[in-house]
Amino acid sequence: MKPKIVTKESFKVIGMERKFTLNNNTIPQLWDDFMPRFHEIKNKVNPDVAYGICESGDVDVTIENMSKDTEFNEVVCFEVSNFDDVPDGMVTRTIPAHKYAMFTHKGELSNLSHTYDYIFGEWLTKSGYDIADNFDFELYDERFNLKDQKNSEIDVYLPIKEK
Repeated sequence: MKPKIVTKESFKVIGMERKFTLNNNTIPQLWDDFMPRFHEIKNKVNPDVAYGICESGDVDVTIENMSKDTEFNEVVCFEVSNFDDVPDGMVTRTIPAHKYAMFTHKGELSNLSHTYDYIFGEWLTKSGYDIADNFDFELYDERFNLKDQKNSEIDVYLPIKEK
């Protein structure tokens, strides 16, 4: 799996958030809670593209000291043109401009952890890049198909900087 190195400008998102660990992964439930409410976001840039943003609140979290009990924050969201109308119970984020390594995960979501294992366990250590920020995100567009996950694709974006 070879990533594309891309640059993305800053963008704004509105969505719902929840804390999780790898041992207590509540992200599927967060999506289940979010999907009935996503229509409340009025100023979506593209209603066919959703994001899952994984944030580490601790800037000292590294690959070496991360465990299955490390706490992360997940924001499931849509890109918006502005923050003028934020629905109750939802949060905003501005994702900064960065250079990213973009990986395409093909297949079932249950195998997404294998993609992350490759990114952080293999690719990053040999790539000549370091992680540039305390988040990464997944992009779900028309290639994602929850009902036919074997033929589904999502993109994983990791912010990077030269070593």
